[in-house]
Amino acid sequence: RVQALRNYHHRESRMIQYKARRVDGLGRLYPDFPMAAALCNKQLRLLLFGAGKIEIDIKGSFMAIALAISADFAYEVGFTRVSDLRQWIEEVTMVTRLRQRLPTIAKDLPTMILNMDAQGVFNWLLSFDIFLPSVLINWVRKALRAKQFLLRCRLPGAKEDIDPRINERNQLYFLLEVWEARFMRHFIKHALELGVGQHLIWIHDAIWVP
Repeated sequence: RVQALRNYHHRESRMIQYKARRVDGLGRLYPDFPMAAALCNKQLRLLLFGAGKIEIDIKGSFMAIALAISADFAYEVGFTRVSDLRQWIEEVTMVTRLRQRLPTIAKDLPTMILNMDAQGVFNWLLSFDIFLPSVLINWVRKALRAKQFLLRCRLPGAKEDIDPRINERNQLYFLLEVWEARFMRHFIKHALELGVGQHLIWIHDAIWVP
C-alpha cells in the first residue's frame, strides 16, 4: 500500500511504501522507511519529530477501547480503567522473576491477551518464567474467555468483516482498530471545531497538536 504525501517545502509528492511487521503479512501496516515516526518509541519520536507539539495519547490503546465498548468484557476482566489494571498486574508480579525479566509486563500483557490466543499468551509468559503466580494465571484465563463479548461490538459495514488479512487469530485486532479510528476521527473533528492547534497529526492511537 502506498500513500502520497505532499512536501510543501519542495512542492513535490513523496510516495511512502507500507508493509506489515509480521512475517505472515497480517496486522497493521507501517511506513517502510528508516525515519518513520510510527516505528520509533515515544521518547525518540518526540525528540526527533515532536518539537513545538503536544502529544495526546490513549493510555492502553486497544485495552482502553475494549473496556469502553463492552460492559460485559470490563465486568469479567474486573477493571474499567487501564491504569487500575496495570497497577494490579504490577502488584501481583512485584517480587517475581517474571517481573524482573519482563519489566513492561503491566503494559504488554493486556495487549497480548487481546491480540493472541490462549496458547500464544501462555507460551509468551512461560518464555520468561515457568513459575507464574496462580492469581495471574486465573485472571489471564478469565480475560481470554471474556474476549467473546468484544466480538458482539462490530460496527455495521466495518472493515473487519471484509479485510482479507483477517483470520480467527487476529479478528479482535482489526475490530478494535475500527473503533480506534472512529474515536480518533470524532476527537480530531471536535478538536478542530474548538480551534485546538493549527493542525493535528494522527499517529495511530495518538495525535500531535502543533
